Amino acid sequence: MTYTMTWGPSDMKEKMTLTQIGDPKSSTSTDWIAVWDKPYSSGAVVYAHDDGQSYDIGIGHDLYRFIPGRGLTPGSCEWTSSPKLTTLAKRLFELRSKGQQAEDIDPGARRRFEMLQPGDAGGPIPTDPPSSRYYLGLKYLGRFGLTAVSDSSEREVRFMPAESSPEPRLALHEACP
Repeated sequence: MTYTMTWGPSDMKEKMTLTQIGDPKSSTSTDWIAVWDKPYSSGAVVYAHDDGQSYDIGIGHDLYRFIPGRGLTPGSCEWTSSPKLTTLAKRLFELRSKGQQAEDIDPGARRRFEMLQPGDAGGPIPTDPPSSRYYLGLKYLGRFGLTAVSDSSEREVRFMPAESSPEPRLALHEACP
């Protein structure tokens, strides 16, 4: 899995590329996705289905499902096969519909669209990822994003495994009303 970000004087773009290990011809990727609120609406979050047969990815304001051997399929907020919500996620959606704050029942949770913290340690995808707090049948692997480099004004793109970067709140629904 490779997350790429590019920025120029007038625009910023991102994309995700997935390649099966040992088979470079199996590469599949998203199109370049414009980052509207640079850099704050950038980044990608990655989940694995419990059966290990597919992955759900939220990148930019888009959703994708990756099935090895079949490629990357664009998704939508109306996926018929989307993961079921946990009790916590259902309560958060109820609060959202009433215009109330999620902090009351899910304090301190990060949002997907925020800069990574400089102290967060990057690393490989975890071998035993945690179950999602918000989606039944999914394991949270981690997220790609932009972070400040310590003691510098520079930025770099990093993958933060689940152990280093807590699961963002309702990350696959961040772009959904």
